[in-house]
Amino acid sequence: LKEHLPSYDIRIQVHAPFSDLNPAALNPPFRELSLHVLEGTLEGARELGAELVTLHPGILSPMGQMMRETSVDNNVRSMARLARRAGDLGIRVALENMPFPAFTLCNDADGMREVLDAAGVDDTLGFCLDVGHANVTGETGGLLGLRDRLFNVHLHDNDGRKDLHLAIGEGTVDLRRVLRSVLPDYKGPFIIEGKGTEHVCGSQESLEGMLSEMGDRF
Repeated sequence: LKEHLPSYDIRIQVHAPFSDLNPAALNPPFRELSLHVLEGTLEGARELGAELVTLHPGILSPMGQMMRETSVDNNVRSMARLARRAGDLGIRVALENMPFPAFTLCNDADGMREVLDAAGVDDTLGFCLDVGHANVTGETGGLLGLRDRLFNVHLHDNDGRKDLHLAIGEGTVDLRRVLRSVLPDYKGPFIIEGKGTEHVCGSQESLEGMLSEMGDRF
């Protein structure tokens, strides 16, 4: 990527890995290993010239569900540490809202704001609104209340029950509501998360049509 990017007129961002990682882990060595991997991701993103890295918050392990307060505190401190490292590297990080409240953190506006406020680095740590995840949890309205901290937007659709990652328009996500709420103040990217080229291209056409109806800002 580093070799070929100069040949293309594109801006890139990075989505940090999340499989097998848990920055809210109760076990300190596991938590530290997760942070080591994520800090390495921030450094790699900086090498590629990325301006933004999207992070998943920690998850609730079976024991973490019984010790939720400790898990939440670990998550806050981990995100603050990653935000500080990102600031040192001259990049920004966006914390993504999650579906499935039983085992993920930062599902709603209160949980997200707690992390953003506690980190104390407003210019470096922001919020990635995943509209599909918000549709599953029924938290779209509350999360839109954090649009002043919005760094990134992920777009995909679902039926309101499962995180299906459908093309825009194939589910129940009210994307026009989201666009009306965040535009024209939001100047960041819209990232289409699809299952393949056909999904992504169809979603792009739908998004461009909606933006055109509202008066395309690009």
